Amino acid sequence: MNDDFGTDTMETGCTMAVLMDARELEFGNSEGVLALLSEIGKGT
Repeated sequence: MNDDFGTDTMETGCTMAVLMDARELEFGNSEGVLALLSEIGKGT
């Protein structure tokens, strides 16, 4: 997905980790991560 959207894999992973640390995303929620990646791809 990152290649399709032109995003950096390390930065995207760090972003997801920050969201999990802030309790905006449940740790281990792979469906939530994919949904957020889709939103990034849409630019929303």
